[in-house]
Amino acid sequence: MCMVNAKRMVVLAAAAAAACLAANGMVRAASQSIVVANPSFEDNSITTGVGYGAINDWTSSSLSNTGLNTVGGPFATGTTIPDGGQVAFIQANSATAESLSQTLSGLIPGEQYWFQLFYNARQNYQEPTLSVTYGTQSLANITNIPVTNPNYTFLNVPFTPTASSGALTIANDNTTPSTDSTLLLDAVSVIERGAGQVVIANPSFQGSSPDLQLFNGIDGYSPAIAGWNISTYNNDVFTGINKSSGPFYNNGVAPDGTKVAYLQVTNGATAPTTISQTLGGLIAGDTYKLTFYYNARSGTADPLMEVSLGGTTFTPTGGLDVAPVGGSNPFYEGQYFYTATGPTAVLSFGNINTAATDSSLLLNDVSLQVVPEPATLGLMGAMGVGLLVVGRKRKRA
Repeated sequence: MCMVNAKRMVVLAAAAAAACLAANGMVRAASQSIVVANPSFEDNSITTGVGYGAINDWTSSSLSNTGLNTVGGPFATGTTIPDGGQVAFIQANSATAESLSQTLSGLIPGEQYWFQLFYNARQNYQEPTLSVTYGTQSLANITNIPVTNPNYTFLNVPFTPTASSGALTIANDNTTPSTDSTLLLDAVSVIERGAGQVVIANPSFQGSSPDLQLFNGIDGYSPAIAGWNISTYNNDVFTGINKSSGPFYNNGVAPDGTKVAYLQVTNGATAPTTISQTLGGLIAGDTYKLTFYYNARSGTADPLMEVSLGGTTFTPTGGLDVAPVGGSNPFYEGQYFYTATGPTAVLSFGNINTAATDSSLLLNDVSLQVVPEPATLGLMGAMGVGLLVVGRKRKRA
């Protein structure tokens, strides 16, 4: 009887929480990323010379001043590439600004979006600049980008488009260089996000590309996923990005975009596979709703999912068994409520099934949204209750 009553209390609390969120306009539909073709610059490679040349799906102001580099190239050497194994570069060595651009479509005027990008400078040369425009709207104008930092800087710009389509232009407009000035770019994305959202880098993994050039295949194994820290990368544990109908993303329909991240554990590995990210801008005592979409690769063992935020693990001890949704069914939707204890918190997803010969967890569309503080949510926060909606399939938007 006690167990039944306790379960009933949790169900009621979840229902009340949902009602409070709906009443305050805080129920978040699955986001819709805007398609940015070749966002991580992995879809083609330039192997001759120093990397100058055309980049798939991007229009260059000058093929003599733009191109692709790996860490072995003269422009990206000494840097830590955030996604895959290649970056784009825009070199300014004259009085002419240089740029890369492509036309985006499908934006909803009046809705808020995040423009995201990782950028850096060629080391030991002159500081480049970065300007970003969408149509006639200026999104960013950054000068004096440091040339002594091996790590790329993450840029997140909220903006409200005034047109449904337009050219996204990324430029290095340092027109007075005394020597070489080169801007490095990676993991470009545009994702719909409303007010009250905590910034998550590459939240739907649409800024990433399968690293086809380095690993020569459709699996999309990648040594780096923009914005996310990977626990390990060796012959037993793999992470990466897969497109629909790929060997990992082989069932179900994710709510956002065409790609998902996967966490694979194989060959009886002794360590789980995890991806994590440190989130900032939290307010201690405020309640947040974590939402994400997940699935499992079919044809192999079920993964065991572990989810934690701010040091609190929400999933059951030993992980949550995730069965494939199958066919073209929607991914499962997971939701937890979390009360912040400080301004930052580490968000982590793991596949901890180290007993199976092969299992893969699929992830898509991660968000963290502040919620109002009605009595129900306040009580839940005080009790430290985390709620997960499991086995509930969300219809595709």
